Amino acid sequence: MLKKFFKNSLIISLSEVLVQLKGLIFIPLLTNEFGPLDYGVWTQVSVLVSLFLPLTIAGTDSSFIRFVPGLKEKPSKKIFVGWLIIITLSTVIICFFYKFFHIHIFTIFFGNQKVINEYYLPAIFLIVNSVYLQAFITWYRTINNAKMLAFIKTTQAVFLTIALCLMFFTGKGVLSLVYYTLLAETTLLFIIILCFIIKNGINKPDFSYVKKFFYFGLPLIPLSYTTWGLNYADRLFLVKYCSLEDVGVYSLMYSISYIFIAIFINPIWVLYPAKAAELNNSGLRKELQQFFEKICGSMIYFTFPLVPLITIFAEPLLSIIISKEFLNNCDIIFYIIGGYILHMLGSFYLFSFELINKQYMSTIAGLITVFINVSLNFVIIPNYGIFGAAITTFIAYFLQFLFAVIFVEKNKLLQSNYLGGLKILLASFFCWQIACFLNEAINVEIVILKAILISFITLIVYVIITMFLKVVDAREIISNIKYFLQK
Repeated sequence: MLKKFFKNSLIISLSEVLVQLKGLIFIPLLTNEFGPLDYGVWTQVSVLVSLFLPLTIAGTDSSFIRFVPGLKEKPSKKIFVGWLIIITLSTVIICFFYKFFHIHIFTIFFGNQKVINEYYLPAIFLIVNSVYLQAFITWYRTINNAKMLAFIKTTQAVFLTIALCLMFFTGKGVLSLVYYTLLAETTLLFIIILCFIIKNGINKPDFSYVKKFFYFGLPLIPLSYTTWGLNYADRLFLVKYCSLEDVGVYSLMYSISYIFIAIFINPIWVLYPAKAAELNNSGLRKELQQFFEKICGSMIYFTFPLVPLITIFAEPLLSIIISKEFLNNCDIIFYIIGGYILHMLGSFYLFSFELINKQYMSTIAGLITVFINVSLNFVIIPNYGIFGAAITTFIAYFLQFLFAVIFVEKNKLLQSNYLGGLKILLASFFCWQIACFLNEAINVEIVILKAILISFITLIVYVIITMFLKVVDAREIISNIKYFLQK
């Protein structure tokens, strides 16, 4: 089971590599083309679209993943079609809400009303597209179809690359990129719907789960917005107390940090809830505990040692691809990546509450965390700007992780292997010191070559240390390598 899970995660991870490679190629082009101001506008459009997604779906995507795994294929399809019809009605309602309040919304997000007429209409359709893309991604997560998830990610990257190329060729700026992105996502959505119909046919909708979905999902709406607030509230404070240029710089550092998360963590998280729900729905609590330990243990084992390496080489590597005006705050990458790892670990813990239908506990933890985050933003960002935003993000994610562990263990839902985590943390810290020493000692002019060499040496030392500390077993590592090579 675990080997198949990690194989599917690897498939998604490889698709994420292609997606993030697209980002690395176009980030320098976008930053040079737009500058901090227009890049800030571009990222704020994405943030605006993400604002309406949780309210439109109303937590029912989590409900679908909670209750549908383990059901037979035919009933699952009917339930999905019924759910799709319901969220279509919800989308219509939200679009009317957006229409009536768009002036106030745009003023908050952009600091002025000049962009309202230009971005009002495409934003509506981008919201609609995001809802349906999320719905189909939820379906393929539920049935554990890693290949289709990878196909969606890769195709989306290809289409967005075409959109970016069209923008550069026409030279019409950020507004044209928004419209080309809309066209790209609409085309992708059409292909996904076509693939679904060809594979599954036309299914009669089953609305029997709708009440259960909303009953379970509605308490999760505040949680979705706490996550949104933790991710994006700092940018609203930067708009108010700093400028859109600062938002552009911060968003770029955030995007670069997210490349790490997307490749190494998201592929595991995408598949975890459905499999955990299947084990829980089958009454396999012991197997669920073992699954949790293995998945979380593997995630921290592979991610912890990479954080210091990325921090050390962030500025010299980024100086190759982006302009100097974006390079003054590369140190914040450590806090963003570190905070996001803690956030994802907390998410694994909090999902156990959803398995026992106490999802409101996740919401409570999220509300406490976002309250602290917003309070810190008020105090720190006016004085420390971008660096302050990164610090508050890290603190908030750390507290969310802490609350998650305390809540879950107090309710005896899961057990934690603290000793194993401490060993990994100590090994990662030791390797950080080695990497810093090698960075000073090795004199190689080619930055990329130096980064690869030091990373290789450091990670070899890390594996040896963790084997000595009995965190991992050499035979298990060799067995897993042979399995993935054969597949």
